[in-house]
Amino acid sequence: MNAEAAIPVESPRPRWRRRIAILARRSSLIAWIETVVALVLAGTIIASYLIVSSHAAEEAMVTPLLGATL
Repeated sequence: MNAEAAIPVESPRPRWRRRIAILARRSSLIAWIETVVALVLAGTIIASYLIVSSHAAEEAMVTPLLGATL
């Protein structure tokens, strides 16, 4: 066997869908925890952006309590 590289296979599904399918098949606890943490991080970033951008549209400063919460 003297293959230079693996032959690329074009798949109709994007890479992230294939990874989710692999995670579902393996069903390991650590992988699920990592997925949940990534989703929580994305949700936190989106919520923070929406809160700050709503205050920026009003040209009002963020209150100290809201700033500490963020």
